[in-house]
Amino acid sequence: ELRDFDAARVAVERLNELAPNDVAGHRLAVQILQQRGNEPDSIVAYAQERVDATGGSLATRIMLSNALILDGKVADAAEVLRSLDQVELADEVSAMQVVTQLERMGGAVTDPTLIRAAMTAAREAEERFDSERLRRWLAIRLLTQRDHDGVLEVTAEVAEPSGWTPQNERLVSARALALQGAGDASVESY
Repeated sequence: ELRDFDAARVAVERLNELAPNDVAGHRLAVQILQQRGNEPDSIVAYAQERVDATGGSLATRIMLSNALILDGKVADAAEVLRSLDQVELADEVSAMQVVTQLERMGGAVTDPTLIRAAMTAAREAEERFDSERLRRWLAIRLLTQRDHDGVLEVTAEVAEPSGWTPQNERLVSARALALQGAGDASVESY
């Protein structure tokens, strides 16, 4: 099996130049370096160079956190993620990337502060971008935490049947479950 890691690295670096905020492209760079056989500390050094070169962009900070995890420096990765709240989220996509990384990392290191940070970032971004996607994410996470009042707050727009659409059926379902869990209604009466 022939693999040209150098050509792949050049291609992904060009991709990252063209789309510097694309988290997936930066994650791919880390994966290529890992598959190429680079030592974890050299991958961290590469990621840190990219962070420095971009002035600490969101995508490169997430890449650095992934590289630090590969190097076994989970506490350092968590610290990088904690600094993400200082990054201005440009849009719904970048918000989802931050939220997902914080949640993933919080679960990996069983760090409730990172999970809370993910929830806070999601709430702020949902309000700022009026994002249906982030509302769904929040509703599901709040349900798993049995935060029925939080679910009811996030799903307020679907409190009345006139607000129900095929696009927001998950919010309607989450609201029904929260009402049932809170003891305010049964699914039949909803």
